[in-house]
Amino acid sequence: MIASSKPSPADMPRPLIREVTVHGSVFAVPQRIVRLDGAKVRGWQVRYLGTKLFSDGVAGPARSLAASVAELQRRYAIQPPPVSYKPRTCNRRDKGNEAPPGISGPIWYQKPSGLAFARYNVVLAQSDRRKRVASVYIGNVNTYTVARDDAALEEAVRIRQEAVARCSDERRSQFGAGPARPVAVQLHP
Repeated sequence: MIASSKPSPADMPRPLIREVTVHGSVFAVPQRIVRLDGAKVRGWQVRYLGTKLFSDGVAGPARSLAASVAELQRRYAIQPPPVSYKPRTCNRRDKGNEAPPGISGPIWYQKPSGLAFARYNVVLAQSDRRKRVASVYIGNVNTYTVARDDAALEEAVRIRQEAVARCSDERRSQFGAGPARPVAVQLHP
């Protein structure tokens, strides 16, 4: 038996799903399929390895969506989509500081009034690949201490762990698995 180089459907990543309401009906629509509702066009369009429109016609939006999903799966079999976002759990070697993954700082900023202050920036892991950043205030030039820096770093780590766990839970729920275990992030010595 000759082994196939194509991945099996079970091995292929599943796309993100969103809800779309069409004429009062709610549909679960995978990523890379969009709804077109214009004056002359009503249907679902597959946007992966080119485009293809599946018009509602007389069959309606449910049947045209089913046909577009089948076409998307056929295209995934030809060329699987890129691997989805996975939050980092260890530092890169070229990272400029010793903060845990997803945390930058302390970073010093200067207000227009001239007063400088420090904060940590925390990248919030998102399952939809959008990058969101939260800030944890440490102090200004008059109030900055090592104790405040340590407390702010612990708060930044807590925020990052919650975001990574939430992202993992969202991704797992799309694949029908249970909630993820918290990811351990180590503080620098």
